[in-house]
Amino acid sequence: MGPLRGKLRLLLPEHRIRIIKPVVLKRRLIRKSTPTGPVLSTRQSPKRGRLFDVFDDLIGLVRVFPHTNLEIDVVGVTIEEVRLQRRRWPGYKVADRCLGETHETQSVVAACDLWALLPPGCEGREPFTTYELAQMLDRPLSFAQRVAYCLRLTGAARVVGKQGNRLIYIRESENLYGLSSDSSTRLGRYEPRWLTCRRVRKG
Repeated sequence: MGPLRGKLRLLLPEHRIRIIKPVVLKRRLIRKSTPTGPVLSTRQSPKRGRLFDVFDDLIGLVRVFPHTNLEIDVVGVTIEEVRLQRRRWPGYKVADRCLGETHETQSVVAACDLWALLPPGCEGREPFTTYELAQMLDRPLSFAQRVAYCLRLTGAARVVGKQGNRLIYIRESENLYGLSSDSSTRLGRYEPRWLTCRRVRKG
């Protein structure tokens, strides 16, 4: 969504805009030898997406979001992906992608709405570092850093200190568009909560 940033800056002052952003939760793989040939096999991909995967794209809009005229609808979908066989790695190429089903939808209007994209329980775990966030999301540290970056720049969270080289975040006080009116929040002694999560290999 980053390429939209320039257009949004021009349009948002005078126009109300809604962005529909699909996030692939499930993928049905259809294998063919040619685009018009018969279906050789079908299977469900073991990969599973989550609505919070949208943060990979939201990072391109943090300079214009939140805005009173901007709404983002994050829609979880299932797609059908047609793959054609080939000899070179990875052994196929994607010929087409079609929408299969639509699932849950989450509307994001204010900065505080970004928390609703995260799994239940993330809101109450504060203060937190990106290391702990990565464990809660079962995602790489680099992804958790992008999530924290979005939360911080939109005003949904703020930095209150450091633990070693890691920044410590807390959820910001909720205003309509995520900007805090309370600058007097104080942080007591920070005790890290080490979480035990089994990392599921994505394949």
